[in-house]
Amino acid sequence: MSKQIILVFRLVITTLLFIAVSVAISFIAAIPLFFDLEKQGFLWSNSLAFMFSNLLMLALTVIFIKKTNKDHFIQPKSINKRKVYIVLSILFGVIFVLALPVLLSFLYLFIENDNPSNQHIDLVFYFWRLPFLLTAVIIAPIYEELFFRKYILTQMLINYNPLVSILFSSVLFSSAHLMNSINNCFISFFGGLIAGTLFYKTNNIVYSILFHITWNFTIHMSKYYTIPYF
Repeated sequence: MSKQIILVFRLVITTLLFIAVSVAISFIAAIPLFFDLEKQGFLWSNSLAFMFSNLLMLALTVIFIKKTNKDHFIQPKSINKRKVYIVLSILFGVIFVLALPVLLSFLYLFIENDNPSNQHIDLVFYFWRLPFLLTAVIIAPIYEELFFRKYILTQMLINYNPLVSILFSSVLFSSAHLMNSINNCFISFFGGLIAGTLFYKTNNIVYSILFHITWNFTIHMSKYYTIPYF
């Protein structure tokens, strides 16, 4: 078996372990919720448990990255146009969200839209949602980019051409969102392509993280139209 095939197999197994650990941590963090019967307390507990489990995933991912042989990582390029890449990362995040209806319309050519009435949800921003929002917008994008771009993509770039590497890392990134929904899985693949391209062009994880944060922030903010209150 060639070295390249072994690498692909190893990265697939590592991704499955990454997903399994994430699910296990989320389940353990949710156990105390079964003992919280008061509705408002449950909502806060649920949101905080979600935040705690993702913080733990972030810590484990950082430890994993540090334990990985540093020689395997491509050193960041010296980028003279940092401000340009910052603007592009944010711009791509917003444009990507605006393009989602078009992307999903292609998906619905092949599968049935099982929830057409909930494509746009008008939610009230209760303050108990804040830990969940911070997690989805900041914490999760950071550890996902560290794992799928800083680790998976970099490993692939050492052994494969950029196109294959970005496509493969995007497929693994997409698979990690399969449990959420087919829609989420489909969208994540294209988001992974953009994040992977940004990382490849800059060799700097900051820009793909910034894109991912903007992407998640734009999606979540588009759901809220009511002034926050307790």
